[in-house]
Amino acid sequence: MPSCPTHPTASAVAICGRCGKFVCGDCLELAGESPLCLECLERARGGLASRRATASVVLGIVGLCCGFVPGVVGLLLARRELRAIERSEAPTAGRGRAKVGWVLGALNLAFLLAAIAGAIFGRHL
Repeated sequence: MPSCPTHPTASAVAICGRCGKFVCGDCLELAGESPLCLECLERARGGLASRRATASVVLGIVGLCCGFVPGVVGLLLARRELRAIERSEAPTAGRGRAKVGWVLGALNLAFLLAAIAGAIFGRHL
């Protein structure tokens, strides 16, 4: 019988639905219908915002100030972070920052596309 990595003398009663780690009764938590280990439950509940969520906001602001490309990178980071939060792979505390990063990134993308269109069509007028 497999044992719990946190409590090696205890037999595992389930497998974490996120990371696949064996868990004993003391370490088992249910999130909806899925069993989670304590580490995955902590990630799912919150904690601190991830670096990726924070970076998406910073890049969005930098993009608006210094050209739009960094903001587009921030948009991509924000999108990845929001997906990771949905899959319980990133702390939910970063959801607000990731949404702000997504909005700033979308603005950067819109401005970048407008600048490119202006450069292309401005020559033909």
